[in-house]
Amino acid sequence: MKSLFTLLLSASTLFNVEAQLSKGYDVNEYRECLCMASHISQLNLDSVYMSPKPSKSVRMYVSPVMGFDNLWELWRLDNTYVISLRSSVPTMISWMANFHAAMLPAQGSVTIGKTYNYDFSSDTLAHVHAGWTIGACVLIDDILPKIDSLYNIGARDFIVTGHSQGGALAYLVTSAFIRMQQKGTLATDIRIKTYCSAAPKPGDYAFAMWYEHYTNGWSINVINADDWVPEVPLSEQLIADFRPTNPFAQLNELSKYLPVKDRLKIKFLLSRLKKPTRKSERALRRYLGEIVGSKLRDAVPAYVVPRFLTCANYARCGASYVFMPDESYYQQHPLVAKDPFEHHMFKSYYELSFIEHNLPK
Repeated sequence: MKSLFTLLLSASTLFNVEAQLSKGYDVNEYRECLCMASHISQLNLDSVYMSPKPSKSVRMYVSPVMGFDNLWELWRLDNTYVISLRSSVPTMISWMANFHAAMLPAQGSVTIGKTYNYDFSSDTLAHVHAGWTIGACVLIDDILPKIDSLYNIGARDFIVTGHSQGGALAYLVTSAFIRMQQKGTLATDIRIKTYCSAAPKPGDYAFAMWYEHYTNGWSINVINADDWVPEVPLSEQLIADFRPTNPFAQLNELSKYLPVKDRLKIKFLLSRLKKPTRKSERALRRYLGEIVGSKLRDAVPAYVVPRFLTCANYARCGASYVFMPDESYYQQHPLVAKDPFEHHMFKSYYELSFIEHNLPK
């Protein structure tokens, strides 16, 4: 028996697949992506958190669960194909992946059952979140054959989207596709647009700069101003995190031209500045890298815990479209609520998408 994906793929040849995507935030486009994310397979959330079901899209494929309880779905929205990445689910593995926030280089390899080589940035100074790197690698491995099949029937427009953890994964999946296009392993006439909804920070400042340059308005992070998730993971900037052109990174070298007394003062000051940040970064790397990694390895024995980098300089990433709640929103969602996810879940974002544009629901 043919799979649902094969049947829908055959049916897709009946449609005229012309490029329709344009850069920037589109409220109807975003809202449909949010509804896909809200009703993705096996999310198992209380209905109070959910947005309505997608009204304009057809689901074509649901992946198996893989990696750290990751999953993705393929939808067709008019003449665009949407890669929807699942957010955190209520399992220990899924949430431990979020807390596995030590950093890896943006180019490298990870092992979970098999070894995945990844490339999220051409900037050798860029770093990314370990737990989401694993998730992105296993998802990309399953996504690429579907893109190839759709490309062969004329598909050119794709949206990558996800809410919360799914949004963090969307950053990395998108950056991997960009690098594939730059290296000639993915067709350059494929147009990729990204909606990272309520997304946390996926990597460091260097990664954010690279990502924003190459997406250039084609990737939007939609944020509720009262949502705490875009503030995480914890960040700790070291002097070593500065670009080599930054004078602070060169103070020791520059100070050699000063009198001995001034040189000693600068050395003392640098020592006082470096010590607390180094201590904090080491603690983050140990607890969020090594200890959380060992717990994940116990739960998923196929995972080989990598060596982590001396970096915790997480930064917000991509062009942000910010929802600013008003009094009508606060009547339903108090600013200080008992539920820590009051301002983070699908329903809140769905309602804000109407408030922002003064639209009737």
